[in-house]
Amino acid sequence: MLRSQADRTMQSGENGSLLGTGAPLRWLTIICTAVCMFDASSSVILAQESRSKSAPEQVISLRGKLTSRKTWGPPNQGQTPKKEIRFTIFTLKLTEAMTSKQLALSKPERDDKKYSEVQLRCWDVQCEARLKESVGREVAINGSADYAVYPTDVLPVIIDVHSIDRGRR
Repeated sequence: MLRSQADRTMQSGENGSLLGTGAPLRWLTIICTAVCMFDASSSVILAQESRSKSAPEQVISLRGKLTSRKTWGPPNQGQTPKKEIRFTIFTLKLTEAMTSKQLALSKPERDDKKYSEVQLRCWDVQCEARLKESVGREVAINGSADYAVYPTDVLPVIIDVHSIDRGRR
């Protein structure tokens, strides 16, 4: 008698049972969402750790004209303008095109390829403000180079900016 009453309670969800008809699906959804969020965040962390462990960061100096442009953001880079955002990227048009060895890139895709423009990336507000006020000027940038990794990386080579020396217009 007790066994059949417990079975009916689990099936009907009476008496506050968490295992009612809709609850298992709800719990499964919550667990899957948590696992997916953890997996997504851990993959970004793992990508950053693998980049930092693969080679020591080498700081390089580059000169060129600082420019900015608006571009479409992820997910589809301009295919559905109503759903996507536009954001500004900063680029440095180098005075002389440079090879991947000159840019100190970790694993060159091709040794003979030369890059005449690189994308600049800042990790703090002061750096971003300094880039904004230097647009259109000849500048010297100190930073570390790497290949594009993130969805917001538009150009193939990215420079993580450490310092900016403004020049003339």
